[in-house]
Amino acid sequence: MKPNSKMMKSLLICTMTFMALVKIQAQTPNCSQFHDGTFILEDSVSGITHIERIGNVQIEENEKMGSRSKLQVEWLDDCTYTLQLMSREADEGMHGLEELILTVKIIETKDNSYIQQTSANLSPMILEGEIFKVTD
Repeated sequence: MKPNSKMMKSLLICTMTFMALVKIQAQTPNCSQFHDGTFILEDSVSGITHIERIGNVQIEENEKMGSRSKLQVEWLDDCTYTLQLMSREADEGMHGLEELILTVKIIETKDNSYIQQTSANLSPMILEGEIFKVTD
């Protein structure tokens, strides 16, 4: 049986649709594995920040900055959450943080880390960093 042009077009459309779906699925990060756990963020300015996130609470401690913060976590979707300050212990006064809302978007996941983009309601700046998971 010789394939006709309609059959070839249908086969081509099915193949292209399947390939597009596979590509979309491969690019979707698996964020749920990073909702809770103990994490480390390291950067050249503030050093190492230890993060513990359980449910809707995140605790951040940074020895170099002399700070300990308790933040409220609200997941907007599987890969996006907001952080709002609940309380803070710091060596230096940082006024105005009560109004600060950080929006964190996980843009890529790896085996034990994720790449995030963080924006704030009080600034146009967007920061990107890698967070490493230490424990569940």
